[in-house]
Amino acid sequence: MHASLPLPLILFCWTTCCLLWPPASARGIVPGPQAENIPGLREAAIWGRLAAAYGPARAEPDNAAAQLAFIAAFPTDAEAFAAVLRRERSAPGAEGESALLDWLLGLSQAQDRPVRHKARRCLRALEPTRQIRVAEKIYAAANAWGCEDLLELSRSPDPVVSVGALLLARDMAYAPKAEAALRSLRPNDPTEARLLKLAAIIAWNGETAFPDLNREFVRAFPGTPRELTRLLNWERALCRYDDSLALTVLQRLARVNAPDYAPQARAKWRAAQAPGRAEPGLPLPFCARRMAQALKALFADPDPDVRATAMLYGARLTSPGPLRAWLLQHADPAEPPYVKTIRAYCLARWSPSDPGRQQRFLQRFFINWEAFRQEILFEDFTALSTRNSCLAWVCRLSLKPLAAGDTHGTILRCARENLLAVHHSLARERRQRPLPGYKKRLDRQILTALSRWEHQPIKNQGTLRKRQAE
Repeated sequence: MHASLPLPLILFCWTTCCLLWPPASARGIVPGPQAENIPGLREAAIWGRLAAAYGPARAEPDNAAAQLAFIAAFPTDAEAFAAVLRRERSAPGAEGESALLDWLLGLSQAQDRPVRHKARRCLRALEPTRQIRVAEKIYAAANAWGCEDLLELSRSPDPVVSVGALLLARDMAYAPKAEAALRSLRPNDPTEARLLKLAAIIAWNGETAFPDLNREFVRAFPGTPRELTRLLNWERALCRYDDSLALTVLQRLARVNAPDYAPQARAKWRAAQAPGRAEPGLPLPFCARRMAQALKALFADPDPDVRATAMLYGARLTSPGPLRAWLLQHADPAEPPYVKTIRAYCLARWSPSDPGRQQRFLQRFFINWEAFRQEILFEDFTALSTRNSCLAWVCRLSLKPLAAGDTHGTILRCARENLLAVHHSLARERRQRPLPGYKKRLDRQILTALSRWEHQPIKNQGTLRKRQAE
């Protein structure tokens, strides 16, 4: 038999215990956010927040708020990121791949611009070098962002922008551009736009990939001087190249062993080569303006690699429209050296008769060996250019004085001196060890220019060689 205690005594004992018992902090239990200072609790808290944000983000992929919450919960600290990967791999049903990281990588290509920018900023902040497989995945994705964003313009409903993006990407060694060209076709494309898109599809997928498109291209190719002039004016209005993509593809199809369209292609190719067959007609300024306006968002992208890639390929625009003024107004002293070089290249290419712009570009490109190397590596490994565009412009400057105001040949001499300095440096390196592939391509570009120089004396071996000797 148990006697019940009086209620006043119970309340007295409970109050006494609450007053005399030491607080939680004195017993080593830290409530609230400070609990994350304990390693196990901190990892659990990060994992809990991330898992809680991942569920809604996966359930509603079109919900921008849910995606931004997931990005905000993703840890960028090296230890926390490694802990998340360990916990995910040890979870039941895990197969070694990180679904959380894959989701974040997917968001870096999202259509929603704020989501895409925040995801990319998060990925840039990660330090995955200790996780080799993860690091390779992140770096491969990040390197492709600039090319992907430029090719994304090929999906534009505006045929001018769609065609312009494909034409600017001619020198891009990025395999997905072949699929991008195929996806760019629209039923309501103007005749010229569709022909140029077909030319890109055939050039990048090969003559044997789509025989029906080959036949359509040859059949629709202009047969009169007026139509051919209009097609070439579309191409010339959007970007500057020494040759025409449409005519190049027609020539390739004329050599194919295809009786159903090769004879017609050969006939049209011969007609297009006749003297005076395709004289330049009236310019199409609306094409260049619309393309420049579409590129403006990429020129202002917060990611420096995306900006630099857009500027590198956008430098071939026939008319930069508002982009020239925008570049001059938004020059950032904190930009990486290779971005500054490509910015100067853009301005020099858009103003070929301005000696000041050419001089500033040469000074920026050859300011020191490290800045020069960074730009070369960026074009080769990030922008995926088949040839170095900045160096190609220097080679052109070394062949003849493009700038009308270069009366003393200063730009010509500066370009030649620096090209010689790079060539001699590569020659010394080749004597010590085999050159990597990108340096071999670099030297071939320079040797091609050297072989075309006139026999003019050069007084010294250039600023780069002097600085290296110092």
